[in-house]
Amino acid sequence: LDLATAADVQRALDRAEASDAREIVLDLSGLRFIDSTGLRLVIAAHARSRSDGDRLRLLRGSEPVHKVFEHLAALRVIRDTGAVPAPPG
Repeated sequence: LDLATAADVQRALDRAEASDAREIVLDLSGLRFIDSTGLRLVIAAHARSRSDGDRLRLLRGSEPVHKVFEHLAALRVIRDTGAVPAPPG
């Protein structure tokens, strides 16, 4: 999730956020890399979710990506969103 892919992800989030879905899952399970653009996108989506019923859930990414989110949680930038664990394998 980087500068090249963030716009597509943002459009998908915009559609999901405009819907009446009770839960929005951002699937990071195939993600191997996230840059500052991707982080900014996820942090902003998280902030919007907090003011809109806490609908956003993150599906855990690869270990390096997950470590980034652990650090953000530790810094209180993103609190634990009730992330869904990645499926085994």
